[in-house]
Amino acid sequence: MTALDPETGELVGPASAVQALLDGDALADEPALDAALEAARDPAVRISTIGLTPGATVLGDASACVLVTERPGDRHALLAIAPEQVPVALAVWLGLEPRPVPAEPAVRLDPGAMSLLIGRGEAHGHGLEPEVATALQRRLDAGIRHWTVRVECDAFRRNLEVVDGEAGIWRVRPADGLVELAPTSTTEVVRALIALVGAALASDADGRRGDRPAAP
Repeated sequence: MTALDPETGELVGPASAVQALLDGDALADEPALDAALEAARDPAVRISTIGLTPGATVLGDASACVLVTERPGDRHALLAIAPEQVPVALAVWLGLEPRPVPAEPAVRLDPGAMSLLIGRGEAHGHGLEPEVATALQRRLDAGIRHWTVRVECDAFRRNLEVVDGEAGIWRVRPADGLVELAPTSTTEVVRALIALVGAALASDADGRRGDRPAAP
């Protein structure tokens, strides 16, 4: 069953028990967590990490949120979190530490080629300039992670997609029918995360005032 961790304030238990708590109407007998659970059970905002192990999900609205994190042994943890703390919590969970900013230019490839480049870590064979491919291959060989933060609310659905590793950090974005792998910095990624989460929570706050923007 679930139990409260007195050191972290998290409610920890088997994944099935935690999901049952989110799906049901039982209370945790912790005022802050119970308020956050109410918001999480019909979330106006859902934020998920994709491609990252262990993963994390934020459920809630502009008034309260729950951070759901995966733990070893098929266990999950719930933590009541203030909406303004969500970007910081996600940045910590994502391990967004300072990374070198690659000096090489951004590269654009068709989606299939970019998927092969990132998935297999192979920069050659996609029509890139030889020196660009060689420099990129050197960074890929140092080891990379490929992850996405997906933010969903009534107003929009957007992704923040990143490739990072000890040798660099890049944004992955659509660009005129192609996919762009663009060198960036950890600071810029954190700023993008703050802006994206802030926009989703602000859209819910606007909706609560009867001024919810139309979905694009």
